[in-house]
Amino acid sequence: MLKIALIVLTMGEAGTLHIAFTQADTMEGCKARAEVVSGILTDAGTKIEAVRCGDTDFTFTPYGHDHADADRRWQYHVTVQGDAIEDGFKLRPVEAGNCKAESDAGEYCAVSAQAPTTE
Repeated sequence: MLKIALIVLTMGEAGTLHIAFTQADTMEGCKARAEVVSGILTDAGTKIEAVRCGDTDFTFTPYGHDHADADRRWQYHVTVQGDAIEDGFKLRPVEAGNCKAESDAGEYCAVSAQAPTTE
């Protein structure tokens, strides 16, 4: 069953692209959360690469702050669609070192401390 998720792609201090996930009950709720999170990150000086809401087959372990670099062991290939928050994304977990992305095509390779799960 598809679920609505918010993805946030941010540039880490070491130049590594990070991805964070949050589930939402509705697209409207996801868009509202995206605006709040984007504002907080922008105010903190964090470089945001992309923010999207969309459907996914995955659920994710809960988001937490202050992860050590070693915790960011889950790697994802992400394609963001369109320009608007609600335009969605495609996502797939990949093995370490096996991600290829063309940034001009809206593709990214990102790491996360959040593991993918399925229900």
